[in-house]
Order: sequence, then C-alpha cells, then structure tokens
Amino acid sequence: MDMHLWLPYLLASLLTAFSPGQAVLLAVSNTLQHGGKRAMLGSIGNAAGICIVASVALAGVASLLQAWPAAFLALKVAGSGYLIYLGIRQWFSAAAAAPQAGRRQGLFAQGMLVALTNPKGLLFFAALFPQFVRADRPLWEQFLILTGTFIACAIMAHATFVLIAHHARSWLAEPRRLAAMRKVSGLVFVLLGLAMLGA
Repeated sequence: MDMHLWLPYLLASLLTAFSPGQAVLLAVSNTLQHGGKRAMLGSIGNAAGICIVASVALAGVASLLQAWPAAFLALKVAGSGYLIYLGIRQWFSAAAAAPQAGRRQGLFAQGMLVALTNPKGLLFFAALFPQFVRADRPLWEQFLILTGTFIACAIMAHATFVLIAHHARSWLAEPRRLAAMRKVSGLVFVLLGLAMLGA
C-alpha cells in the first residue's frame, strides 16, 4: 500500500481510536473491576469485533443498512440496549467493592459485542475504506493492511487507557471511591446507550 495513502489513514485511525467512546469506557470499567490484564481480554474481543465489522462493511452490508432504515434501526436499538444493560449491571455491581474475577470468555464476548452492535462502526468503515483503497491493487491485501492498522491503533489506545486506570486503581481501592466510580461509569454507559438511540 502506498505510504501517501497509509499515513493519512493511520492518523484518522489514531484519532478515532483515542477518542473516548463505549469501547474505551468498557476497557477502563473492566480495569477498575477486574484488573488491567483481564481488561485487555475485552479489548482483544473488541478488536475481533472490529475485524468482523470491517469485513461486513467491505462486503457492502453497510450500504444495505443505509438503504433499509428498518435494519439500521434494529441494529441501533440492539446496540443501545446492550450499552444500557452494561450500565445497569455496572451500577448494581457498585455494591460489591472488591474486584470480581470475571470469566475470560465473558470479557472477550463483552468487548466483541460492543464492536458488533455499534452501527457507526459499519458506516465508519464503509465511508473510510473507499478513500484509501486503490482499484488497481489487490482488494484483500489492502483490506488486511487497513483493518490491521485500525485494530493496532485500537489496542494501543485501550492499553493506554487501561494503564492509566490501573495506576489510578490503587487510589480507587478505597471501597467508597470504587463504588462511586462504578456508578459513574454505569451511568455513562446508560447515557451513551440513550444518546446512540436518539442519534
């Protein structure tokens, strides 16, 4: 892939990945609740979800979603509902101040579901890929480079936020602070879900 195409894409990917959204919030929330290492399982799940979303966008499903508002609405409602569910669960987990173990498969699936139920991801890739893909080059080779770049940026962003949250965790170890932080993150999840539904 040409460097003059890849560098602007890298910049766009970094800006998108480091912009706090539901995936970053989930990574921080999981760090406070389960610890940094386990939180990264959710981030790896999110990366797997991004890979699926990018593949679906490349297959042209994003265009179908735009053409069929009902399908787009159904995906949006599902994504909003999942974020609200995560927020409510986080709010009620504030009562248990001690970090919970959390199953590895559960954290991975959580991260993947956040990526899969966000219709903006499909539209993001559907809008972004055509700007950086050359018709005279093999499509799948370019897809792997573009998707791999975005996933690397997303994991780097999550690792950065997880590291910050991990260092703040000792300060938040006091039960009242930890419970308050869980309630705040739960509320933010619910608000994100409602905002996504109303967008």
